[in-house]
Amino acid sequence: MIQFNVTRRHAAAAAMLSAVLVISGCGSDSDSDSSTDGFAGCEAGAACAIVASVPATGDSAQVKLLDSAAPYMSVDGAVSTTSDYIVRTNGDNYYVLARFQTDSITGYSISDPQTALFQFSVNDAEETDVLSANPYDLVFASDQKAYLIRYGSPKIWIVDPSATTLEDFRIGTLDLSGYDSVGAPQASGAAIVDGKLFVMMQRLGGDDGFRAIENGYVAVFDTSTDQEIDTGTGGSLMGIELPIINPNDMSVDPVTGDLFIAGVGAYAAFDGSRPAELTGGVAMVNTADYSTQLLVDDDAVGAQVSAAEVISADAGYLISYAAYQSNTLVRFNPNTGAIEETGVAGLSDVDLRDVARGPDGTLWVGVGDTTNPRIVIIDPADNSVVSDSVNIGSNPNNIVFANN
Repeated sequence: MIQFNVTRRHAAAAAMLSAVLVISGCGSDSDSDSSTDGFAGCEAGAACAIVASVPATGDSAQVKLLDSAAPYMSVDGAVSTTSDYIVRTNGDNYYVLARFQTDSITGYSISDPQTALFQFSVNDAEETDVLSANPYDLVFASDQKAYLIRYGSPKIWIVDPSATTLEDFRIGTLDLSGYDSVGAPQASGAAIVDGKLFVMMQRLGGDDGFRAIENGYVAVFDTSTDQEIDTGTGGSLMGIELPIINPNDMSVDPVTGDLFIAGVGAYAAFDGSRPAELTGGVAMVNTADYSTQLLVDDDAVGAQVSAAEVISADAGYLISYAAYQSNTLVRFNPNTGAIEETGVAGLSDVDLRDVARGPDGTLWVGVGDTTNPRIVIIDPADNSVVSDSVNIGSNPNNIVFANN
């Protein structure tokens, strides 16, 4: 059953939320490499891919569930009337986070991907100065405890994803207000490693409040006590100061647990009055002693870095961002930071939407295109293409995996 958090302040928003996620019928508009023939959906325990997709028009959205092995058949999941959303997974469930001014979380089972288990608003009536909570990430300490990262608020929600009522769903908060004296520090992602929650923050400012002007930070919390840890590395703040501006994406080394954080720097002004600034790259954070290193300088890339994914001890990939819909897949060495190949698998000057490590250690790359939106799967052993035509019918913005 779908639940809503309805208050007087958010009555209008709740009415909008009721139409956000619509249960759709079965079927798929995928091509022959990703059809529904003979594929009923993901079974419990399956390591299937969950993809947040958006059509070229950008006026709606469709979650797709794919078998993570060839021939990559798919079924439809939730339908959304907003394109600003992402998906996250835990075990056999996936969660849709509808972002700016939609502000909801909805849970689904991979075995029944169109039936909502719950839906809640993530706005708080007591936060009268928060325009939109804007949920950005959801990371799990257990099946009964997760952390909901809210970009538009200085408060992280501690939640119980197994709950069916709002009262049982929100079980606590963490406070990041010390990292921004004006308002929210723009928490943009998180990861849990060895019982510690690492939360990256962009800390935007400037005249409009949304320009990247100072180094990002990572706050660290003990997940057993939910108390912030003083890392001893951040000066007057307890967290970790990053050697990059505008942290935008986080990857966890599957062996060491170290963090690889992509900082995009300052974007160019929309009106052309200010160029993009190469003040980012890929930073490595040691999750044991909290030390940092600027592993890949965006000056060496020659463009901004919008995302990074570490596959193994010797295989890392980043997205080089030259301009909107002009991106290049670059391979780097996670140990030295050396750029090893630019334009991997021919993916150069195209619309790259996401990179993700698959259950079998392959790299899944979301490619947006008006006529051929697709997922390209790459073998990091030799950068060869496993498949370049996994077409789910719309642009794959965000790729995650259940039971991975």
